[in-house]
Amino acid sequence: MAPSDRGSKDRHYRDYFPRWSAGLLFPLAFVWFVLSVPIFALLRLLRVLEPAKKPSEARVLRGHVAIVTGSNTGVGKETALELGKRGCTVVLACRDPERGEAAEKDLTAQLKLHVRTRGGGRDQTATTDTKNEGADGLKKEGQSYGNFVHMHLDLNSLRSVEEFSEAFLRRFGRLDILVNNAGLNTSGTSADGFDKLFAVNFLGHFRLTQNLLPLMRARHQHERGMNQREREGRIINLSSVMHHFGHSDWEICLDAKKNSFGQAYSPSKLAMCFFTRALNRSMLVEKGHGIRAFSVNPGAVRSDIWRSVPMIVAPIYDAFMRVAYLDVSQGCVPSVAAACEDFPEGVEYLQPYFSPSGAPLFFEIIGPYVGYAPMIPTLPPDADEEAQRLVATCKRAIESAIDFKE
Repeated sequence: MAPSDRGSKDRHYRDYFPRWSAGLLFPLAFVWFVLSVPIFALLRLLRVLEPAKKPSEARVLRGHVAIVTGSNTGVGKETALELGKRGCTVVLACRDPERGEAAEKDLTAQLKLHVRTRGGGRDQTATTDTKNEGADGLKKEGQSYGNFVHMHLDLNSLRSVEEFSEAFLRRFGRLDILVNNAGLNTSGTSADGFDKLFAVNFLGHFRLTQNLLPLMRARHQHERGMNQREREGRIINLSSVMHHFGHSDWEICLDAKKNSFGQAYSPSKLAMCFFTRALNRSMLVEKGHGIRAFSVNPGAVRSDIWRSVPMIVAPIYDAFMRVAYLDVSQGCVPSVAAACEDFPEGVEYLQPYFSPSGAPLFFEIIGPYVGYAPMIPTLPPDADEEAQRLVATCKRAIESAIDFKE
């Protein structure tokens, strides 16, 4: 199919890398990994190449409020920790309240240790008791580092998304950073009858963003005398290298009966790229609203998302991941950079690997880790039209599921 044919009214978008091509691209990526990583390690040892980029910890986000979904484990938890180090009050939006509470305590302990290490033994962090935070969960003035508050959010249920949004709006008077991080790679049926994978990975995040955009818009106005990062809110949508293998038949993606064995995973990650484009092109361009959206590929990360790997192959796959995959502290870097750093206009997608001339595949699968680097996602020529079709389809699906009061 020619690029000009993609996304036409009578055809759904099929990307430049159809599913069958993964059989070629992934072996090529592994060869690239084996050849390139040792060379990069040697060049860095000889100081010919700079170390991997990290978001600056000097970027102060004190007083800012962030939400990170799926933050009780993995990349989401590490992202929350990094935002806390920079001063954010981070809401840990988690499906399991017990795991959310455990993550809150663990992150607070990690942040205390970080402060003692950096601050000569002085403990400047907030704790989980009320003496360091107000009734709204925000830190009191004078606290140098952030704190963590867990709240229940089950993206499998649109009703839960509504309840979380209402509770957040009552408790917090602002939102500066929204990290749509949570994800699944297994199929099923959601509480509202949709494909569970697509509902958790995209539809629930779409509705959550819809609900919280007015709060972000009210907070982030373009004001004279403010630098770019101070006046901008950020929305970070977790995508994946697998977006290259997705399709845009959104009605099929939503239908639990037409998806099995994780078939909606690639489309859900492609949807994140389209949604980012829709946010930046139309939903956020109203005069005076300083909000910017990014899609990020965390890379191939050894995390809990692989917990569904069959037990018979799990030991072998885990051994492979230890060699070739990133750890969660590396996988969170594109998300943290998207939340904290300044980027030229037009940058909408970040990923963690070296890529010559910004070429997407196979260099974006695995390879030399560089921290974060901009790249152009694989989208059709009429991406703006396709993005609006995604938004319209999801709005109709949500309206049909629950009697919402807009």
